[in-house]
Amino acid sequence: MIKRDSPTTNVQTTIGVLTEGEVLRVEIVQGRRTLRSILLPLAEDGPQSVLETLWQAGLTEVWVMPTTRLSKQMTRTWLEQANATWTVIVRANEPTQPVSALLWPKGNRREERRLALAFPEHAGWNWELSDATGLLATVTYIQQALERTIIDTPELVARQLLTELTSNQSMASKRHPRKSSAICSAGMAFHYGSRREKRRGCAP
Repeated sequence: MIKRDSPTTNVQTTIGVLTEGEVLRVEIVQGRRTLRSILLPLAEDGPQSVLETLWQAGLTEVWVMPTTRLSKQMTRTWLEQANATWTVIVRANEPTQPVSALLWPKGNRREERRLALAFPEHAGWNWELSDATGLLATVTYIQQALERTIIDTPELVARQLLTELTSNQSMASKRHPRKSSAICSAGMAFHYGSRREKRRGCAP
């Protein structure tokens, strides 16, 4: 059951999904997960009121549901209208279509929280999802499995994971060179179908 309430709440939340006129989130209430939604002000009035609502809700990461009116309306130019009172950093593949954005209010140096907006439709996450609940479940599952946020493009996330994997493998090979060599050879054989493949940091 989805409960609707006002933006002001003492419950800590992190991930949310923007749909047509509301944001869906998961809260932990008395040890149980509960879906809640907050009504949003009109996006036609500009980003200030929308961002303030998301911020007051305690969200740190918000995914914009693909093919919705907000997904089309929240362009780079629209987001940068908030520059007067918000620090706005937009990453975009195209001039008008943001992949992600990082925002936080200006003038509050003690505030360490950041609000990240993610646009899977523009980033290239070609998930076939019918509703906001599916998007919320997908993002939550993947990020828990990878132990990282995935607000960037799939290609950039893959490069970041590969860099971490290579770094960790290099550290492991220094501590346990024989064990690391054996694991690497087995992994390369599984991936390429041959034990003749070579890779930096791996013995042939």
